[in-house]
Amino acid sequence: MFFRLARCALWVCLALFALTRVGNAAWLETRVKAHRAVVAVERDGRATVDHELTLGVRGGPLKTLELPGVDTGAVMEPEATVVPIVRYGVPAAIPLVLALGEDGTLRIDIDHPKGLRTGSYLFRFRYSTNLLARDKIRRRGPAAEVEWVGPRFADGVDVAKVVFRLPAGPVPPSLPVPEDGDEAQLLGGAFLSQLRHDGDKVEVELVRPHLARGEPAVWRVLASPKVFYGLPEPSQVRRSRTLSPGVAEPPVRRVFGLGFALLGAVAYALAVTLKWGLFRRDCRASRVTAVALLPLPIGVRASLAGALASGAAVLGVAGDYPTLAGVLLVLAVIAASIAAPKLLLSPRAAGHWLLLKDEDAFTGKAVRRAGRFLDFGTLPGALLALLCFGSVALGVAAVFPRSPYHALCLALGSVLLLPLFATGRGAHLPGSRSERARRILPRVARDLRARGLKVHPWARLAAGESEPDELRLLVRSARPRDGLLALEVGVEQQATVGGFLLLPFVLIRVRDGSQAQRSLGRQCSWQRGRTPEERVALVRPGVPARGLLVDLVAELVLQLSDESRPPTRSSRNSGGTSSFTSKLAPASPAHAT
Repeated sequence: MFFRLARCALWVCLALFALTRVGNAAWLETRVKAHRAVVAVERDGRATVDHELTLGVRGGPLKTLELPGVDTGAVMEPEATVVPIVRYGVPAAIPLVLALGEDGTLRIDIDHPKGLRTGSYLFRFRYSTNLLARDKIRRRGPAAEVEWVGPRFADGVDVAKVVFRLPAGPVPPSLPVPEDGDEAQLLGGAFLSQLRHDGDKVEVELVRPHLARGEPAVWRVLASPKVFYGLPEPSQVRRSRTLSPGVAEPPVRRVFGLGFALLGAVAYALAVTLKWGLFRRDCRASRVTAVALLPLPIGVRASLAGALASGAAVLGVAGDYPTLAGVLLVLAVIAASIAAPKLLLSPRAAGHWLLLKDEDAFTGKAVRRAGRFLDFGTLPGALLALLCFGSVALGVAAVFPRSPYHALCLALGSVLLLPLFATGRGAHLPGSRSERARRILPRVARDLRARGLKVHPWARLAAGESEPDELRLLVRSARPRDGLLALEVGVEQQATVGGFLLLPFVLIRVRDGSQAQRSLGRQCSWQRGRTPEERVALVRPGVPARGLLVDLVAELVLQLSDESRPPTRSSRNSGGTSSFTSKLAPASPAHAT
């Protein structure tokens, strides 16, 4: 038995090891951490470019690396190696095999049977090119401009450095001054980090703090034209072709983007205004006051929400200020959100209580709220919210292959829909007293009748009204103690941050000084009822749960029952159901409250 278990454990370990190997072989992630290039330019325009590329690898093995954007026509040098970056020791270098394609993509093959596993590695390779023959050295006014275009990285790079090693001249090298917006964008924010002399050479170190995804980094430096042989006269045609004016954003596209942002701000402001108007209409019907999370007039608040949302979109799409875009997005959500409404306390009109049948008491008209289409708790609102969030999901899926950053911005922007569908809902509005009672009392009546108690719906009709404004349950004991007037079960609501909470309660009505009052003793706090001789006690379950409420009512009925008394006439005639009409109901001791 032991050997069988050991053999099974061995097979399981081998299977897990094989799955791990297969998973590692299938999963590979690379990220360029840093890039440094040294461009050594001779007087005849020939240049030697040394690359140092720090690459992070996860998973693996990595056997081939492709680097697009390398100088076309370059001649690769054979001395190319990759070295693992470790804290201790001197690791052995691994040779690389370089192959440059016609489109300028450099294929780097790791000459190792196992490739590269998880870790950080330093790639070193070199090639030679002729900048003067490729029109990368040209006159620019009184100076000579030297240009070199670095490789493109799929995920961008945080820090990129280039060192131009130029022949020394009478004038020290410097950075070119942009003459227009297109060239300024093409330069990409490079700055001169260091300038040093080394014999007959001058080294200029340029640094760019960030390279975007797939961005070709253009590096330029100005030198004296006397240090180069055979420098041709400046050609406006070649210069305009080299600057690639199409890189900059066209003015028409910029105007279109601003117009789209303005249209989005107006649309969101109108949506916030519509949501507020519908919610205020529902609040008036429920006799509550609508309250916004930001206490401002609706015109100011909607305009502010639209402007903040549009500003967040512009900053997010530009990609230069993502933190500020997130702050504006949160502020837009706050400006568009609706808080819990405030109850309006007003006295009720006079009325009377009567018994009803179950089908008459527990059946009411469904309330159709005006804002149901902007409430995901209703069927129309849920369908509309699903349509909106589904459209955002499709947009994210379409944008993600081209730009994961913009896809993330679009996904985060969907939170602007939450104030429209998740705040100012019908669940945050109080229903009428009879409406909220219909949610709980039918099941409470069923449970009490299952325990053998006699329960009847007990409704209040205001003067001049045909619909009851409050609904309770009247529980009768077969052998009530002397002085017991009524035992009623009702429901009230309490305003909370998330809406209104339904709280059940039990009213005990007795005559002052009666046996029924003495049987409960000091368990209840008694107050004066409608008449001077009536006393009323309000009892609640420890937790507003239906089961605890039923147990509480059953226990009170047991304490208020007198086993020595014969059953009352009403209990002998009633079969425990409310199948009798209101004409046979006795007068209720309950008052209007």
